[in-house]
Amino acid sequence: MKRIYFLLVFLLVLGSGGYVYYSYLNKTEVLSPWQVMPHHALWVIESKDLVKDWNTLTESDFWNNLKQVPALQGTDKLIKSADSLSGKDGSLHQLLANKSFLISGHVISTTHTDYLLVGEMGGVLSQKKWKQFIEQAISSQGLNHSTRQYQGEDIHEIKQADKKTFTYLIYNNLLVGSYTPFLVEDVIRQIKSSQSLNFFGKEGQIPQSLSAETSFGKIYLNLAKLKDWFKTYGEEAQLNAPIFERFASISSLELRLENQLALLNGFTQVAPSDSSAYLTIFKDQKAGAILMKHLIPNRTAWVQHMSFSDAALLEKSLKKYHQTLDPNYQKTQQKIDQDFQVKHSDFFKILDGEVALANLETLSGRSPEKVLYLRCNDINEALNKFTVLAEKVSLSQKDTLLSEFYGNSTITLLNQPDIPYYLFGKGFEGFPQSYFALQGKYLIVANSIETIKNVLSDVEAENTWGRSVKQSLYMENNVAEANVSLMLNTQRFWSSVMQFANEDKKEYLRQLAPVFKSIGYVSFQLSDLDNQFYTSLALNYQPVEQIPTGGTPYQQVFAGKVDAKIITKPYVVRNHLDNSFEVFLQDSLFNIYLIDKKGQILWKDSLGVPIVSDVQQVDFYANGKLQIAFASPQAIHIIDRNGDKVDNFPLKLTYTVAHFSIIDYDNSKKYRFVAIDESGKAYMYDKKQENLEGWNPRNLDGKANTPIRHVRARGRDFLYVGLESGKIALFNRRGEMAKGFPIDLKDRLDNPLFVEVNNSLENTKITTISDRGQWLTINMLGQTLRSEQLYKPTKDTHFQLVTGAMEKDYVIIRQEANRVSLLNNNSEELFDKDYLSTEIMSGQYYSFGSGKTILVVNDPEQDFSYLYDQEGNLVNFQPLESQQPISLLYSEVKNTYQVYSCYENGYYLQEFVLGD
Repeated sequence: MKRIYFLLVFLLVLGSGGYVYYSYLNKTEVLSPWQVMPHHALWVIESKDLVKDWNTLTESDFWNNLKQVPALQGTDKLIKSADSLSGKDGSLHQLLANKSFLISGHVISTTHTDYLLVGEMGGVLSQKKWKQFIEQAISSQGLNHSTRQYQGEDIHEIKQADKKTFTYLIYNNLLVGSYTPFLVEDVIRQIKSSQSLNFFGKEGQIPQSLSAETSFGKIYLNLAKLKDWFKTYGEEAQLNAPIFERFASISSLELRLENQLALLNGFTQVAPSDSSAYLTIFKDQKAGAILMKHLIPNRTAWVQHMSFSDAALLEKSLKKYHQTLDPNYQKTQQKIDQDFQVKHSDFFKILDGEVALANLETLSGRSPEKVLYLRCNDINEALNKFTVLAEKVSLSQKDTLLSEFYGNSTITLLNQPDIPYYLFGKGFEGFPQSYFALQGKYLIVANSIETIKNVLSDVEAENTWGRSVKQSLYMENNVAEANVSLMLNTQRFWSSVMQFANEDKKEYLRQLAPVFKSIGYVSFQLSDLDNQFYTSLALNYQPVEQIPTGGTPYQQVFAGKVDAKIITKPYVVRNHLDNSFEVFLQDSLFNIYLIDKKGQILWKDSLGVPIVSDVQQVDFYANGKLQIAFASPQAIHIIDRNGDKVDNFPLKLTYTVAHFSIIDYDNSKKYRFVAIDESGKAYMYDKKQENLEGWNPRNLDGKANTPIRHVRARGRDFLYVGLESGKIALFNRRGEMAKGFPIDLKDRLDNPLFVEVNNSLENTKITTISDRGQWLTINMLGQTLRSEQLYKPTKDTHFQLVTGAMEKDYVIIRQEANRVSLLNNNSEELFDKDYLSTEIMSGQYYSFGSGKTILVVNDPEQDFSYLYDQEGNLVNFQPLESQQPISLLYSEVKNTYQVYSCYENGYYLQEFVLGD
């Protein structure tokens, strides 16, 4: 029996029979449950009419979600059992009505929490009825009862059949119970001591209510203790937002449920003399709106946002707050100010009422990605102050200022640890370096070069909260002006929780996953209002019965046919006119086709030769209009969406193309087109079709196994390629071999190279796997970081490194005969499958965030594509007929996957849904 079950049954049982102990109330002090509630409670749920509140809750669709929590499963059955024991005559309702009951949560160790129950007794049952009731409860549930004394009070212990012991106390008109004895003993110590604090502090005052009557009970949050609770679940270093520090004292909230939305509104206390509470920073500051939605990427897990009307006052308040909490804050300010001759206060003069810290969803094994947003009243002055500091830091390190162009932005490195912490203190750690760029009225600061580039790319592509239909609708309806806001995309936040959770908590958290993932967004907001803070917590949820649990079969969206067998994958391209997705492909007659979002062929043209490369889109004229680029055996082609040729393309070649790629060094649309011939000679052309110096041609000293790719690390451009002979080559833009390269694996290499960019050449990594399973990671200096042999069941075992569609991660396929195993990037086995075919399979890997991952195994002998979720479950319980690799998209708005496939001369778009 779960602990929460017994708390509820115990509450009902003692409530039914408590009058026998209550009969001497005229001789003893009548106490409120709040008078004995320990001050260290994390949260307290209060009900003044338990039966009414319980019935209202259980009749809501929100309860159907809540009862999926392991600790609440079976509660309905237990309540009915307790009602049966009381005689089913309504006595429970009569005796519990208008009685105050509290259930609280407490940290009992570094890794565990437990509950405490405190409630008023009442009723008119006789002592005979009480004894009969208890005897029935003990006999029906196999319980043993004993009594011991503590500081002169009788403590009762009920031992269950599963050997768990429930401890309870009856004191005057109150009953107290818990599975943790010292929590009950804490209540006794509090009763006996005149100096002890209750939950609301020395005065014991309950915060004001929003209304006299509420349809549900109240929830009180001890914000000063929240950090202790979160520490029981995960690494403190990863949970470092100020809300996990000493945030405030008590929030008193009232719950309402409406239209798949749970709303908790009320007030939060901050004692006037309590300068250690985070909310004191916002005293006398006017609340403001969140204006930066268009800059927050969709892959954000959570955002901490603050609004203020007086930046100078904010700086003074931050310093005062950190005096006792974190003395290092002032030391850091003084050191940076002295070392680089700057003034901390000058940075606050440029602020225009809005600061936010975004934490992006982080891939497993990666450092957290963080982004600071500063709204500035003078963006040029803001840029100047940060640039001057960056220059002074570089000069002190005897280095040059690192700055690079990316699209229409300039990114600059401020190579000083924890600049955001220097500005705002606790909660703004995690920036070993700061990369900053301008975007409108905002200065954006990220903790890695890849993070800020991805953010700028997301803003350009409108992959942001402000452009997301679901996110925008939620924020429009539920996010108001506030001083402090914490907003979560719970599905993306869940990934971070699981990554940093303590091992002994992960299984419990997995059980909570369906409930947690049924919640879409959460916002927690506080606004200064008459010496206290109006508080709002809103979460939208999808009723659990509407959430698919086993997925849905493929649903055909469209199907069509071309003139002959299709010989390319169905490349998904974007229509720049309406932002819809279209399909580009080629048949065996060498016709090319563009197919619209409804499956209708827009046009067909004869190319006359096969496409020998991937198909990519470019913005050739840098005007937002997209074209399609690819290579045939002896030409480079660029055509617009009408099928018309662009400028002087195709570019005719005098050699046969083996590989083709497009490079945009700084997202400026100044494309470079790179072709490698069959012998291993590389050629690079600009948009004017000029063959560039150093690449006319560049002999690679062997046949390439993949196209040449580009990476920028530490402000320098590198071009990398793997050779079939087992060598890894790294060049600069002029085609000169980088120092320490080529690297020779001394084994054949058919796999691509996966690059993980970090903040230095030493930490930027290149990973690949040789044919015989040598798993190699080197850095950009040519130093070997890892060289190990993957497990090889047979001598003919074949390995593939499969990069994700966005090239942010990879998986490994290990195949021996007809058995295929999929491994993650730590070489841990995800699952394995047996197939009829012994042909070498190919793999595809799609990760859309929020745990939405699809792994694809393509069987060329059977002409099947097998789509699996990350647990190894086959989508639709059967493979797709497909003779080419698939294309896969995910729609967050519809929560559906769209899979594009080809078979013979047919092309298909099908949708499916996966359960959480």
